[in-house]
Amino acid sequence: MLKGLLLRPALPGVALFTVAVAAVLGIIALSHLSPPFGGGRAEAATVTVRVGDSWFCDPTGPQPCTQPHDTTVSVGDTVVWEWGAGGGGTAIIHTTTHCADNFSTCGGPREWDSSPAKTSGTFSWIVGSEDAGMTFLYRCQVHTLTMQGRIIVQGPATPTPTPTPASVGGIADFPDVDGPVVGATGSSDGSSFPYAALAGSVAAGGLALAVGAWYARKLWLG
Repeated sequence: MLKGLLLRPALPGVALFTVAVAAVLGIIALSHLSPPFGGGRAEAATVTVRVGDSWFCDPTGPQPCTQPHDTTVSVGDTVVWEWGAGGGGTAIIHTTTHCADNFSTCGGPREWDSSPAKTSGTFSWIVGSEDAGMTFLYRCQVHTLTMQGRIIVQGPATPTPTPTPASVGGIADFPDVDGPVVGATGSSDGSSFPYAALAGSVAAGGLALAVGAWYARKLWLG
């Protein structure tokens, strides 16, 4: 009986210590997780190049413009060439034809070619992930010397390094769990969220509470 009375005052301290350990484990684990929503890729855009009589230009800029005309795009964007405003038409026929080598010979293999030549309508090409960081030359096959352009695809964004969190309360840092996790469920924007790591952290906290409760009960019953 005396032993039990002496140990009972220590039980609240044991319980608080157990809860504190579980809370610290949970905070450290959550600090390493990526949010399930937001931070996704920017939406793909539609980039328009106007086809005029003897030029390729930005629809919002001066027309005619200096050739070759440069257009900067990102992976996933759709490039649309329009013959006249909104595809309403030009006076003479034109094409937009990719040149795999240079403007002079304009050999293949080609990424796109709107041939046969026409005077109205539109033509589109989607920028693929394999095109990142590349520059594509193109010209009109009817006006090879005067109608030329370049599609410049921006390279992949450089990821921002994640700072290593300092140890909390003398507990060693957990390994970094950022990035895709096997078996994890993706978020609505396609980014991965490590639910498996979160479940493991919760399980570890629950185990710590269970052990603390078992130990406290053992001390209480003596």
